[in-house]
Amino acid sequence: MPSILCPVPIMPITRSTAITCRGNRRPNHSPPPVFLLLRLGTVALVGIYGNQVLTFADPQFTAWALANHPNTFGTKILNTYAPSRATNNGVEVINGVPQTAAAIFPGTCGTAATDNLPCATQMIDTGVFNSSNFRNGDQYFGRVDKYFKNDRIYGSFFRTVLHFGGAAVTPQFSTTNHTTERAFQANWTHTFNPTTLNEVIFAQNRIEGFLAETGDFTIPNIGVTGQNVGFGVGFAQGDFIQHNYHWRDVLTHVRGAHVLKVGYEGWFGDDVEPFQGPWSHPGFSFDNLLKLAQDALPRKVE
Repeated sequence: MPSILCPVPIMPITRSTAITCRGNRRPNHSPPPVFLLLRLGTVALVGIYGNQVLTFADPQFTAWALANHPNTFGTKILNTYAPSRATNNGVEVINGVPQTAAAIFPGTCGTAATDNLPCATQMIDTGVFNSSNFRNGDQYFGRVDKYFKNDRIYGSFFRTVLHFGGAAVTPQFSTTNHTTERAFQANWTHTFNPTTLNEVIFAQNRIEGFLAETGDFTIPNIGVTGQNVGFGVGFAQGDFIQHNYHWRDVLTHVRGAHVLKVGYEGWFGDDVEPFQGPWSHPGFSFDNLLKLAQDALPRKVE
């Protein structure tokens, strides 16, 4: 006979972290009461996300763009979505100074080819970003176990919800995410006689994740060569779902020193990706900040 859980008296709903019971053979007396268990848990964590070195548009160039291209979409982007949470520590990307127009446009800065952009204009700056991220979760687990004269019924349910996210160096692009998971299983074992039993099980789990749920989605994702801080939330409002199903029906018979098993086992899974949100959100890339400020034709990001 297979091992089973030992009898446990009926229990009220509890916040117990664990209840353990040594497995043994089913006793030959009257069926024990129902075994119930419910676990509840909540966790809230705050982590420090810091010392990330970022490169972004220097305020000096943003001011120049506003003075020389005040009505372009690019200039509006630069002035509306400016990094405000990075520490400009003076450690820059070229020779210890901000990356200037002279470095980006050698030989052409200050000429008509670059809209007479002064060579000394600081274009790309470097800073260090520090923030606190949150990670909050809830978890539930329930279980029922019942013996009858010739049958045992077992079932369990598990669910987890996790919320996480944090600040971005550009406040409008701060976002949140959350994932969910649920799983349940049911088991029915029927004993025909001391040497023969049949076990039927079914289990299913489902996971889902929502990425970049919140933030400013009114502008496309924009990247600029030479800096790692762009514009836009990113893979916004992405949703993925996965299902898994598992079932089995097995008849077991013990004959002497031999155990015979016959039955069927199956599994099915799928992967659903409702990515209409991120795929419908365009993305563009510019070779430099000047082209962004000029509304020059960008390179589309596929």
